[in-house]
Amino acid sequence: MTATGDNIRHARESAGLSQYELGQRSAIPQPTISAWEKGRTWPTIPLLMRVAHALYLPAGSLLPSGDRPAEVGADHAGRALRRLDRLAIEARQDGLTPAGVTVMAELAAADLRLAMGISEEEQ
Repeated sequence: MTATGDNIRHARESAGLSQYELGQRSAIPQPTISAWEKGRTWPTIPLLMRVAHALYLPAGSLLPSGDRPAEVGADHAGRALRRLDRLAIEARQDGLTPAGVTVMAELAAADLRLAMGISEEEQ
């Protein structure tokens, strides 16, 4: 098991969902969710966001506590996750042009760098 897999399983069970039901809500195959929960594979950030969205949770809540941003960077990390979530929704609904997707992704990346304390020189 991994902390992320445990967090997904606990959140899914708290919502009263089976792996299959979570898969239906998030458009992620049940075997993939099972593999995450067993620690055989790990979700990408976009997939983790889909799971969190399906569970009505902030995506960061599914990360291990050691990987969650410190209080100081929490605002930037939260902003980045909200931007990425909005980007995914609007891109899915064809509400963004390719240039808009690029701008939103760059803004989210900048917020994540700030949250992690990465300076421009370290990039």
